[in-house]
Amino acid sequence: MSHSLQLALVFLCGFGAGLLYFSGLMVTILKVRCARRPGLFLMGSFILRAAFVIGVFFAVSSGEWQKFAACLVGFILARQLMVLLWRPSGSRSGKEIEAEQWKS
Repeated sequence: MSHSLQLALVFLCGFGAGLLYFSGLMVTILKVRCARRPGLFLMGSFILRAAFVIGVFFAVSSGEWQKFAACLVGFILARQLMVLLWRPSGSRSGKEIEAEQWKS
């Protein structure tokens, strides 16, 4: 298999891991109110999500920094996609809020 194809597959693994990580984060945020012990729920969720992502990164990178970087780029792009998808439709950006604060 060519090196470029390997990097593309590793990128997709990172993207998939990011989608699962941030989907799990969203589920955690939505369910934390119903938890009997919210602190334990949040910590457990974080540990599971982090262990999963770290495992994926190390499994697919095989100790090569190029593969690790490709995986990380996929993960970060998944985060950006999730932020775009889950942003409330009427929300303002940080720059808009900051500009409004400077006016007053």
